[in-house]
Amino acid sequence: MNRDEILEVFYADTHEYISIDYHIEADLEMLVLATMAALGEIEIVLQGGSRINAGNISDISKLNPQDCYTFSNVCPPKGINIPLVREICLGLLGVDRTNELDNPNSSIFADLLAKASELENIIVTLQHKIQGGYYFLNDIEIISEDDARNFDVELVRLKGICNHMQRYNTKAKMRNIDWPIDVVKTAMTETRSKVFETLDLMKELDGFRDLVSYLRIALSNVNDNDLKTEIISSIDGIKEVINKGKQARDAYKLKLEALKDRYATWYMEAYLKAHISEIDHGKKSAVMLSTEKQLCDIIKNASFINPSRYDNWLRKMNLLKVVNSSVNKNAILSVPTSVDGFNPSMQKDELPELEDLKDELKEIYAEYEQGFHDALEDPTILRNKEMLTQEERSTIQQFIDGNITLNPQYARILIDIINKLQRSFTKVEINHNEMLKIFSRPMTKQQALDALAAYIDNHSRGHKPEDIRIIVK
Repeated sequence: MNRDEILEVFYADTHEYISIDYHIEADLEMLVLATMAALGEIEIVLQGGSRINAGNISDISKLNPQDCYTFSNVCPPKGINIPLVREICLGLLGVDRTNELDNPNSSIFADLLAKASELENIIVTLQHKIQGGYYFLNDIEIISEDDARNFDVELVRLKGICNHMQRYNTKAKMRNIDWPIDVVKTAMTETRSKVFETLDLMKELDGFRDLVSYLRIALSNVNDNDLKTEIISSIDGIKEVINKGKQARDAYKLKLEALKDRYATWYMEAYLKAHISEIDHGKKSAVMLSTEKQLCDIIKNASFINPSRYDNWLRKMNLLKVVNSSVNKNAILSVPTSVDGFNPSMQKDELPELEDLKDELKEIYAEYEQGFHDALEDPTILRNKEMLTQEERSTIQQFIDGNITLNPQYARILIDIINKLQRSFTKVEINHNEMLKIFSRPMTKQQALDALAAYIDNHSRGHKPEDIRIIVK
């Protein structure tokens, strides 16, 4: 119907129109027509060809007052595009429910809007994840930046369809969906499938995350070149496997789990090899509490004793750490490093035998005891005996004669007496760093002797030669 069949002039000078049938004002007649348009019964064609229908009924509020009497005509609404709606139903609901469009008791419109909103939210989350590309564990590329950009174009299209579904919540409004059916079909099939395939892949990658992270941490502990190479190769293999399908990924996951188990076995072997048992720990404690050990602790700081061998002995004893009862294969399968922080790659020395260390301690003690005798046999010391008290002379003589031994009772007394006798000595100490300076380049035998002599002369200048004592530490 044309406008002239709906409205007639009531007063031309002021452009007042009324409806022909019920003689109501033009703006009220427009309200009636808008209601019919909202119900999907008609479309209002405005001057210029634009239309008001159920799909864009909200535009009615944007009309100018003159549009109420200058519209062109009203016409029947477009027919609903069933094939298009079918594609939407299949994409969002998984089934064709177009036969429910006329059923007032059907939940089809509510279901479509709920699924569209749900899918839109999923797409928004996915867009955020792939922005700039998607990387597994920050450095393994799964989706390149270019692929992510191209995929985002598809996602924007599908998200737009889902977002605009809110406008089409009735059959009348669905008549005004004007999307090309091929675009909707591609979005609802190919793009939607790609969305969930990508999300499934990301979820599956989460299953690899703990395994790969575990093996990466484990690498810092590995000093076995074959095992290290296999771990690195297996981690890098995720790039090749990731797009080969679920079967290939499952096989790859089993490979990583087997490698994790192999590492845990290797780690435990290295751990047990680098630690002593509870029984040996008891034996070690007995050695550390022995009289020889207590005496060496006292004697090593004496000025006339070289502590180097004993210091090295202590270092080797410190290597003998007892096993932690909480360290076992199951614990290592959970965390790749033991609770006490053992790192096999930092284990440089072979674990010494406790019996060998026990024998070595006896040798060190014997050397120290001989060192006391050697110090007392020094000609200069013999000349300085007059500096001693009668009691000190008696103690020295008893030690020389073997009537008293180097034991905790006399060790400090003997050290103090010998230090008193050596008070006039000039000591030239040469440690490891000084040795490196003296012998800083390849030398002949004579050059080495001359270099050492020059060092000693330089540090003893101005002192009597017979009072000079060289101490290597």
